[in-house]
Amino acid sequence: MISYPYARPICAADCVVFGWSGDLRVLLMKRTTAPFENAWALPGRFIREGQESPIEAAATALKEKVGVTIADMFVVGVYGDPKRDPRGHTISIAFGSLVVSNENLPTPGGNASQAEWFALDSLPDLAFDHRQIIESARVVLAERLRSTPDAMTVMPERFSVPDFKALMSAVTGTTIDVRNFAANFNRLVKVGVFKAAGRETNVAHRPARLFKYDADACKRFVDAGGRFSIVTPTVLRK
Repeated sequence: MISYPYARPICAADCVVFGWSGDLRVLLMKRTTAPFENAWALPGRFIREGQESPIEAAATALKEKVGVTIADMFVVGVYGDPKRDPRGHTISIAFGSLVVSNENLPTPGGNASQAEWFALDSLPDLAFDHRQIIESARVVLAERLRSTPDAMTVMPERFSVPDFKALMSAVTGTTIDVRNFAANFNRLVKVGVFKAAGRETNVAHRPARLFKYDADACKRFVDAGGRFSIVTPTVLRK
C-alpha cells in the first residue's frame, strides 16, 4: 500500500433536500450528539474510507437519519474551512435535491431526534456552516431550474403557468418578470415541450389553462440543439 506523508482531513457528505408543495422548504434534523448537540443541521455523515463514494454516503445519511430515499442528487459544492468542525479539519461534499415535500415525510433515526421541513425564511440556528451550504444549494438549484426541466419532478401531471411561476419565484427568491416568463413558456409550447391539457375545474375564479410536460419531446428538442430556458438569470433576494 502506498503511503503519503500528508495528514488526511476527515471527509463527510451533507444533503440539502428542498421540498415543494406550494412553498419551498428544506429538510433538517436535530442532532443528539456533540458538537452542536440539540442543534438543527443538514442530514449528513462521515464517508466510510474504502467502502463508499461521497454520494453513496449522502444517500445512506438520508435513509438512516431522516427516513428519505432520493435517487437523483446534484453536487452543490465542497466546504473545507479548517475551523468549520470543532472535531478537526473536515471537508464536506454537499449534495442537493428537489422533492415533493408532502410525499417525503421525514422519520428521524441514527443521531437525529427530530426531522422536520422548515421554510427558508424561518430557519432555526444551524450547526457548522450549514446555513451557508443551504444558501449555496439554493443558488445552484435556481440555475438548474432556470435552464433545465428539473422543475417537472415536483410539478403535478397537469399544472398551470401560475403554479410553475410560483415555484420558480420561490427558488430564485425574486419576483419573476411575467412577460419574460410567458414568452419563454410559449416558446416551449410551440416546440411541444409543454402541451395543452384542458382547464382547471371546480374553482371559484376563472379556470386557468393547464399543461402537461412531454419528456420525450423535450429530449428531442434539446438533442437537436434547442435550449430549455424558462427565466432570465437572477440574483437571490437578501
